[in-house]
Amino acid sequence: MSKSTKVIAALGVAAGLGIAALPAATFAEAQYTNNVVPLKVIINDTLSLAGVTTGDFASTEGLTLAAGQNDSTSKTVWTAISNDTDGWTVSVAPTDTGTNILSNGVAADDISPFTSEVTDLSANTTSGWGIKLNNLAQAVSATGSHFTTSGFTGVTTGPDQVVTSSTTSGTAGQTFETIYGIDLADDQAAGTYSGSITFTIAGNPTPQP
Repeated sequence: MSKSTKVIAALGVAAGLGIAALPAATFAEAQYTNNVVPLKVIINDTLSLAGVTTGDFASTEGLTLAAGQNDSTSKTVWTAISNDTDGWTVSVAPTDTGTNILSNGVAADDISPFTSEVTDLSANTTSGWGIKLNNLAQAVSATGSHFTTSGFTGVTTGPDQVVTSSTTSGTAGQTFETIYGIDLADDQAAGTYSGSITFTIAGNPTPQP
């Protein structure tokens, strides 16, 4: 035989033997393993308070009134940006010592915060100013001894609790409104009066078991 003939003969023998001539391992079932991949995301409790203010009294432009007049057209719509699972508390206090008054630099002329709740500014006979709450969102409620939804109360040397969230499942996007009211006595001195207050949001403490 020639060299090429021997090769053809060898191939013929293998074909004739069929699959029995091949190793058994060639036809064994493939084995697959389940792989479990653990996933975890940790979101920290974060809090911030964003406010949009409208009206001239609560602005750098200022509100122009005559003695004997009042105003309650300024407000801030607050939004709590939060994922604190225990809810949050907002407090309000003067920005600096002494700024719980509206001052023109003459102590005798200062416009002080209301000393009691004022539900009707037009019926008030003394100069004063304060805030009240409005449009509380679901899971947000007025609490504490100050700052109600029914009347204006003065911002004193606090901090005083304004609102809390009663939710236990996160409070992102909850809103409330602060309305600012001012009333001027007939003999209030002319001048430019200014002051400021600070709103602060903080997470509620985790309930103890």
